[in-house]
Amino acid sequence: MNILPVSLKFNSENRSQKVQSSYATRGFGLKMAAPIQQDMVTFGAVTAKKFIAAEAVKNGASYATAQKAHKAAAEIQTELTNFFKEIFKDVNVTIHGRAKTADSIWLKSGVRGWDTINKIFQNMTDLNGIKIVMNESQNYAKLTSDVVKILNKYIDMNLLILGEIENKRPGITSTFKKAKDKAQYDYIPYEVLDDMAIKACLKSGKPVNFEPVDLTGANYSAVHFLFRLPGQKRFFECQFMGPAEEMVKNFDDKIFKELDNKGTDEFIKTRLAPLKDENDPNSVKLRKLFDKYRADCFLAAREKELKQNKDGYLGVRVPPELAELRLDYKTFMEDYAASKKH
Repeated sequence: MNILPVSLKFNSENRSQKVQSSYATRGFGLKMAAPIQQDMVTFGAVTAKKFIAAEAVKNGASYATAQKAHKAAAEIQTELTNFFKEIFKDVNVTIHGRAKTADSIWLKSGVRGWDTINKIFQNMTDLNGIKIVMNESQNYAKLTSDVVKILNKYIDMNLLILGEIENKRPGITSTFKKAKDKAQYDYIPYEVLDDMAIKACLKSGKPVNFEPVDLTGANYSAVHFLFRLPGQKRFFECQFMGPAEEMVKNFDDKIFKELDNKGTDEFIKTRLAPLKDENDPNSVKLRKLFDKYRADCFLAAREKELKQNKDGYLGVRVPPELAELRLDYKTFMEDYAASKKH
């Protein structure tokens, strides 16, 4: 992975050249909801549940250890969530927080070979998570500026310690010729993120990892940070995005888990069953169509925000094969919501 470490010697005069040369165009496997260094989640990977469980038993921590790690994460999650709710109380955003479950910790520790609680604490940097989501707005640029000001303020006060920044940009933009056409999908301009990294580095005297462009195969847009509160040893991940993008992501996370054979929702499992037979050519074809459709939805969600469009849905063309199976997201979401009422 090609990461730019921002150091005390990295000043604004040579920033542009170094930022341009450090772009990480790493292909089209979606990297989402995880920080830059150790803990990366991949979109579209199909891993058998039994294999994951076996690996967890063989190479990872015990389930009891995973429970201890979850307990430690849960104990500080309320503090993290309340901190962000307080500092953003006058900004038009919604704050979400979550601690990683014991099951998720146990499975990931096995896949990664982290067999002790110390290795989990050192490497699993998504044990705790915060999500900053812009509410519907007539001026997302102003709202984004307000969020950046708050983050910079608390970084400058040493009440937020910044460790990493990852700017996620839709992979399809790699085919665009003009830089401005690519950059319009960024929630925060990379120059602004660059300044944030430099200031944080100068303030703390410690390196800040900065990835100006992380191309995502599912056309997902967001900014991912790693922060730490004073007095805490572990960093936590913090995501920043808009309301349409979050709507798609929240539902797509459920889809991803089932397609990755980690899902637990029977309704979603049944709806996606026609896509999961690897020995059936038609099923394989449907899966490819669906993965492309998912990527189109992420892109359309960001474009919907850019156009300040509150009318209609995402406006994504639904292949007839998927529409017949009620796999377009509008119908899928509505059916899913209805299933929970029974």
